[in-house]
Amino acid sequence: MSFVLAASSLLALAQPAAVPPPIAQTSADCARPTYASDMLVCEDSELKARDAELAALVSSTPLAGAALMESDTEWFKRRTRCAFAAEHRACLAAAYAGRLTLRRILAAPPTEGQPATCKSAKGTQEVTLAVLAEGTRLVIRDRATGAALGVAPPPVAKDAPWQSFASFTRKGERVTITTLGGESWVCRS
Repeated sequence: MSFVLAASSLLALAQPAAVPPPIAQTSADCARPTYASDMLVCEDSELKARDAELAALVSSTPLAGAALMESDTEWFKRRTRCAFAAEHRACLAAAYAGRLTLRRILAAPPTEGQPATCKSAKGTQEVTLAVLAEGTRLVIRDRATGAALGVAPPPVAKDAPWQSFASFTRKGERVTITTLGGESWVCRS
């Protein structure tokens, strides 16, 4: 029996140590790039400049996320998965362009919006909806507090290299906002 215990102890020592989970990031780590997306960003001057611009915004005003908007950390995790896209660089370029646009919109003074009531699986929300730049973006804010709940562009093709976290469609007075997770808000003015 002591032989069995000794053998199991040796086997336990021979097992590799567990790999710790990745450190939470919100920008590429060019000093020690771990992810394929970080490696590409660090080698590409345009992507590296976008990453630096976004890193500065994140350090000054981090986004915790909201009902229709990813936190900085969640966005970065999803952006890292661009490595699995057929068009890795195009995916990263679109991811950064979308996030920087979202940040610029949120940093600007709030635009007057139209009052609306939105219904989702979580209940009813009183919001203001502001359509920007000829329908290219919809800004959703809590009507009572003015807090941003999300910024959504119209949907892109399903095979596009990058999908925004939330997108919107409009049919008459009805606006439908859908997230990548499948949550849907139906809003009426």
